[in-house]
Amino acid sequence: MQTKNSISKTVLALVLVATLMVGTLSVAQAQGGPPPMFGDLGDAHPPAGAPNQAHVARFRFATVNLGALFTPDGRQLGKSRLPEVSLNLFPNVAYTGVVKRAWSDSWGSYWTGTLKGVENGYFYLTVVENAFMAHVGSPQGIYEVSLTSSGTYYQVIQIDQSKFTDHDEAWTYEPSGQIIPEGSLGDTADTAARIDIMVAYTDDARAAAGGTPAIKATILTALNETNTSYANSGVTTRLRLVHVQEYSYTETGDLNTDLTRFRNTTDAYFTSIHSLRNTYGADMVGLIVENGGAYCGLASTIMATAATAFQVTDRSCATGYYSFGHEFGHLQGARHDTYVDTNNTPYSYGHGYVHTGSTDYNRWRTIMAYNNKCADLGYNCTRIQWWSNPAKTYHAAATGTASTKNYLVLNNTDYTVANFRTQKIANNFNSSFNGSSAGWSAVKGTWSIYNSVNYRSAGVASKVASAKHTGTYGDLTYQVRMKRTGTCTSCANRIIIRGKPASLDALYQWKPSYIFQYTNNGNFSVFEISSTGTEIALKGWTASASIVKNGWNTLKVIAVGKSLKFYINGTLVWSGNDPTLKTGQVGFGFYRDANTGTLYVDWAKLSTTATADFNPYEEVAPGETIPGGDSTHSP
Repeated sequence: MQTKNSISKTVLALVLVATLMVGTLSVAQAQGGPPPMFGDLGDAHPPAGAPNQAHVARFRFATVNLGALFTPDGRQLGKSRLPEVSLNLFPNVAYTGVVKRAWSDSWGSYWTGTLKGVENGYFYLTVVENAFMAHVGSPQGIYEVSLTSSGTYYQVIQIDQSKFTDHDEAWTYEPSGQIIPEGSLGDTADTAARIDIMVAYTDDARAAAGGTPAIKATILTALNETNTSYANSGVTTRLRLVHVQEYSYTETGDLNTDLTRFRNTTDAYFTSIHSLRNTYGADMVGLIVENGGAYCGLASTIMATAATAFQVTDRSCATGYYSFGHEFGHLQGARHDTYVDTNNTPYSYGHGYVHTGSTDYNRWRTIMAYNNKCADLGYNCTRIQWWSNPAKTYHAAATGTASTKNYLVLNNTDYTVANFRTQKIANNFNSSFNGSSAGWSAVKGTWSIYNSVNYRSAGVASKVASAKHTGTYGDLTYQVRMKRTGTCTSCANRIIIRGKPASLDALYQWKPSYIFQYTNNGNFSVFEISSTGTEIALKGWTASASIVKNGWNTLKVIAVGKSLKFYINGTLVWSGNDPTLKTGQVGFGFYRDANTGTLYVDWAKLSTTATADFNPYEEVAPGETIPGGDSTHSP
């Protein structure tokens, strides 16, 4: 078992030795102030040299002080313990970030907030595994910090948005789709409050970003930016990421070609994207590429149908230019500003807004607006994370007019878009079992509320008793606190994910399913039960000091794509990969022999978003493998 002390030593080693990744803590932290987030790289020089993208106004290589964001044992610091962060981007550019929100989910950890003393200044910090990304926006400039393609070095860049070009004007959009009235699909339709998206990325984008965690950090930053822009502007829906997927694909440098291949159903490219979309119930689908040619992104249409709700975004534009949200905005019916786009489909007021002025402070444009009007006036306008809305202000000026109300377009079309696919990934739940077992039902065995505090079953002799939750889930964080009584200390007690409880093997095990389990003799295991009932040991029975024998144990699984992590009482006991099962139901259960025994469940909770307890420094605790046993018994 890895102790807190050993974790601390691991973190200290990272801080002192891996200076390419993590900077040291400053004196300011010891004195109570926020430590500098970024440090100098010193004598190390990235072999790739300077970035050569036109949009990079200036850059420097840097270290990142992850120790400013996590405790020595790797726990995320919330805003109460981390009220401010020091964003020392360049020698002459430094901000104090005021943390407004800090949270974690199955994907990573996040901090967002404002810039002290800077009107409309903001920042996003994202950590996925050990990959860090920052986006900082102010009227003085847009900045990002991210890994280089080496996967080792970080670079700080200032972004010149004027170097970005949104679309190929020669592109012919698919016909616009019909907008249906809210409520017209009946009570079983999805609500307009959330639109589910799936995002794919190419292997080129992943490599250039610095690895899989880094490209995911880009996607998650773009997602958080988009949802914040909705909140800023009075847009009522939110995007929910239900899945990410990598594709090995030779990019063409032509977004027209890449988008056509991405959404085509009959060619040899991206052949699984449509089945994955159906599996996860994604209303809209995006692709991140590394080489967009001369352009930032492309959507198949303005106001999509279920068949045309696809877009592609160049990685370098996704966050620094908000092209990720821009392209999804097209699919939701939003158009460019009236200076470059006089078409009024689907709404005459559905345009972005450009605000011109005598100073840089007053020169800005909303997410759907181009820079053309400003350029023709001899200057540039910064794209801001607002959608056009005359009732909202930026720098004391309205962000829209009567003919520029993108926010209203998104509010009018959200119900239509949210029902391009029926929701497959269910809502988060937190079942306390304090008098209610709502959402739960027995698969086998009798399950009932006990003393208004537990959900329990006396099991089924020589079989597995289990209970299921109603929802279907894919990527998740699932936790259950349970206790087993009885004389069978080698009988398995389990939580179940991605299962099919309607199909059972001879022992009443769900087929297929993943099962994560422990026994009261101090062992744990991980099994896959195939659709034919075959037992596959992903982790054979292993002794663990983390298990409380005959007492309460909290089991937790974090599953993202093929990545699976199993925790017992907060300790990571197993981490592995298996691509077989993608979605299914969750539950819990236990095997009982001929003797009596009871499983008590104190609570169960699941999140597809913000409840995972993420630790970037975690290591799998050591344990002794015990030969023998099967999916229902340890040796």
